[in-house]
Amino acid sequence: MRITKKKLTFTLIVIVALSAIYRISLPAKIISVHQDSIFSDIVVKNFPITDSGKIKWWLDNQSDIENKYHIPHKDDKGRFAITFWSFGDGYKNISQEDIRLSTQTSDLKCFSDIKNGPNCIDKDRIMTVEKGLNGPITITTKKIYTISSSGKVKQEK
Repeated sequence: MRITKKKLTFTLIVIVALSAIYRISLPAKIISVHQDSIFSDIVVKNFPITDSGKIKWWLDNQSDIENKYHIPHKDDKGRFAITFWSFGDGYKNISQEDIRLSTQTSDLKCFSDIKNGPNCIDKDRIMTVEKGLNGPITITTKKIYTISSSGKVKQEK
């Protein structure tokens, strides 16, 4: 009986490990893009977990995003802001009750450009990429990083 428990435990550990490896190896996928002036929202699935993975993904994919989605959309001074959101459980409808009294809506990010059907996702911000006036490009995850004009990434303190 004891050998059976050990085999079961080992099997469960292997299954969990393989599931984690599978999840991590899935490529990031852009689900949708939403634009409002210089502010862009990109909804993604299977985004890298680590800060270095997120930054590498951005550096590797920024030209494709610019070519396909025309993002970042810069103002006349070169400023822009891109926010990456997790797709999570997908799009949701906003509560039909009076939203001024609802606590359900404060955790949702809704997109006004989606006219029909569910247009909100859970607010799960993954990363922002911004360029302010006279400054470097800034990437914010749980930490803040800057990208110099030479392309060097530096973590801010």
